[in-house]
Amino acid sequence: MAQLQGVEVLNINELANSLKPIVLPGETMKVFILKEGKEYNQGVAYLDDGTMVVVDNARKMIGKTIDISVTSVLQTTAGKMIFGKWDDRAVVRAEPRTAVNVATVPAVPAVPSSDPKKPQPIMVERPVE
Repeated sequence: MAQLQGVEVLNINELANSLKPIVLPGETMKVFILKEGKEYNQGVAYLDDGTMVVVDNARKMIGKTIDISVTSVLQTTAGKMIFGKWDDRAVVRAEPRTAVNVATVPAVPAVPSSDPKKPQPIMVERPVE
C-alpha cells in the first residue's frame, strides 16, 4: 500500500537476508556442535543468525567448538542450510604429559664405565601408567 502511494519501504525479510554471511563451498568456519544430526555420525550447529549447519563426522564432538570445511549450501523456503565436514585426522593429538617428581622415583644404578674419571649419567625410571 505504501509503495502505491510513493513511500519508500524496507522489506525486513530482504534486509535480514542481506545481512546474513555469504558462505561458499571450500571455506572453513568455526562452529559449536550442539546436537547430533539425523544421519549417522552427523553433528548439528547453528550460526548466530539461526542458520543450521550440518556437519559430517562430528557426532563425537558434541559440546565442542571445531573448524569445519563447507561442502555445500542449500537455500530452502525455511532459510539457508550449510553442510560441512570435520576431518578428525587434521586435529593434532597432543597427549598430556605427566610430571614426574624425580625425588620420589627410585634411581637406577648407573652402568660402570671403563673410565673412572668420566661422570656417570643418572638414569631415572618413569612410573608405569
